[in-house]
Amino acid sequence: MIGWLHAHDGHVALAQVLVWLLCVAAAGPSLLAAWRDLPVGHRRAIAGVGLAAAVISLAFPLGRFDPLGHEADYYECFTGRQSPSNAHGYKAYVSYPILRWGYWVIGRIVGQDSGPVPLMAVNAIARGIGVFAFGWLAAALARRSEVGVAAGVLLALHPIHAFWGAAFFHVAIPWTGMAVCLLLSVLAWRTGEMCLLLAAAASGCMVVSVRVEWGLLAPCLALLLFGGLGARWGRHARVRTPGFWIAPLALVALWVPSLLASGGAITEQGGYHDASGYLASIGRQGLWVAVFAPWHWPWMGALVAFGLHRWGSDPDVGWRGPASLIGFVLLGHIGLATFNDYGYRHALLPTIAVLLGASFAASALLEEGRTRAVAAVLGGTAVLTSLVGLADAWTRYYASEEAFMERVPGFQGAELPAAKLEDGTCYLVTDNERLWSMGLSGSHFNLMDPGEAVWHWREHDGCVLWLLDRSQWRWDSLGPRDRADKLRYWFSWEPRGWVTFQDRMTAVVFRMTEPPWGIADDMPLPESEFLLHREGGEEEESEGAPPIDEPDAPEEVGGEEERAVESAP
Repeated sequence: MIGWLHAHDGHVALAQVLVWLLCVAAAGPSLLAAWRDLPVGHRRAIAGVGLAAAVISLAFPLGRFDPLGHEADYYECFTGRQSPSNAHGYKAYVSYPILRWGYWVIGRIVGQDSGPVPLMAVNAIARGIGVFAFGWLAAALARRSEVGVAAGVLLALHPIHAFWGAAFFHVAIPWTGMAVCLLLSVLAWRTGEMCLLLAAAASGCMVVSVRVEWGLLAPCLALLLFGGLGARWGRHARVRTPGFWIAPLALVALWVPSLLASGGAITEQGGYHDASGYLASIGRQGLWVAVFAPWHWPWMGALVAFGLHRWGSDPDVGWRGPASLIGFVLLGHIGLATFNDYGYRHALLPTIAVLLGASFAASALLEEGRTRAVAAVLGGTAVLTSLVGLADAWTRYYASEEAFMERVPGFQGAELPAAKLEDGTCYLVTDNERLWSMGLSGSHFNLMDPGEAVWHWREHDGCVLWLLDRSQWRWDSLGPRDRADKLRYWFSWEPRGWVTFQDRMTAVVFRMTEPPWGIADDMPLPESEFLLHREGGEEEESEGAPPIDEPDAPEEVGGEEERAVESAP
């Protein structure tokens, strides 16, 4: 039975979508009633911000766009060059059946030679709906509609969220599913209407069906509901009755087998061999706050803290509300940090709670005095910071080699001879396929394990060079920008010049200045699986760094969804 469902994943995907639509339709009257509770002006403002968010993503210079990685797989389904069926060899969670088949259907409707813009328009519209739902969610949580408008504005201007709205990767659509799930759950919590919770459960299942690691939304949502939204906030008495839960839980229980069947055997993906691997990954990435960019800056955090204080000052909320949102951020961040390629788009899950906290500051804008001034200054600074980040994303969107060389300061140094870098004296950190095939280099994955990183450092007499190329600088669906930021965060580097290789890859060259991971040369070499492989005569290889032409990378060069399944809790 499971094998048949796997081979007929199109039927399973269709059934999943129909069930979700039926559940949302059943909740429609309750949703409409809740929407009408908001003031007319604020309803229009929230809807307008959602529309603006879609326009912002469509305003990216889409003429530069080039389908890469997973998007290339999806685009082949759209154009008909590849069948979307599991039966034709798709791997589990390298791409998702609902999107493969959905894009295939869109291609049949608009024409398979229409180019990628129709798919990008679908995702931009999905982003607009997500911003609309998020604004409504914030208004429902705070019981202040101006908070909903502020939340929509902050998300609409979020550079990373806007960028993924200008793509057709599995980011914008599942994120919108999360916003809808949260909105429906909060409304159900207040009204006690089981149909709303049923639609929320279906929306949450849809999220996992198109981005598996965002299943972490379930415990994060539970923490928010049970930890922060008590009877004083307005939790309905029916929430405590079995009838409120039976149908939603039954839906989830039935959905999970369909997810496993249509996607494939996710338990066959490998990954870390014990808990220590996941804990080590948290240790490397847990304090890497730049993953929340641009909300990692102190002044942005000040707005979040101010907003949480405002929400917690409501006597009907108290300290439990802000504490639940802080827990939402920590649980989502730490859970996703177990994934060894944790990046910006994955962090859009805990970013939900960050933006909610910031949006609560808008309640002070309607008051007089110092509090209003503080909210205006912090809010205005956050908007300006987001606009600067948005402009940077627009400029770097699939930027050319010429733009890379013009804007990166490292090209002001000396040009280095490529032959010198290829003589094997130094260990090269890059995702360049040719250099990998020559056995001269590895990726950032080869430096994540302290034992392997120190071995490369000592084997090459402290000469470890990082080649920063265009893919690590520009914004595209393959460019590992977050991997470059991790390298800056983990290690100390100094610029040494720049180089152009025979394959025309141009890169700024940085040299590591201190032993990796603080392990001095007189300290023992840490144990690692890499060293065991070498002792056993196996090929020297990183855990997660295949050649760059493989379309499976979280930012995006190395088996994203396989690793997401490997590392997700």
